[in-house]
Amino acid sequence: MTLYVVAVIVVSLLGRDTLTKRIVFALVPTVPLVLVVRAVVLWLRAADEYQRLATYRLLAISFAVAMVAAVLMGFAGSAFSGLDPSLGGWVAFLAGMGTWAAGSVRAARR
Repeated sequence: MTLYVVAVIVVSLLGRDTLTKRIVFALVPTVPLVLVVRAVVLWLRAADEYQRLATYRLLAISFAVAMVAAVLMGFAGSAFSGLDPSLGGWVAFLAGMGTWAAGSVRAARR
């Protein structure tokens, strides 16, 4: 995650005044995210059956919450013209990650 934050800061400092810089701004932060996905997959392969099942369950619930949030943002964006449509992705991301984090904490307390 640190690599992601560094990538976003570096690309932000470059500016977005040309098409090439805008493309770089959009693509560079995805490299660390791909590495995060790879790390999760490797962890799941090494996890025992219970950890794997609990993680899959949390991922499924988080995905459903994120999709509901995305649909709600879509409806809200069409209903309220003052809403910034680019926030929808972040709302869905935060809803999904928040659900996963809360579920992980709850599962760890059991």
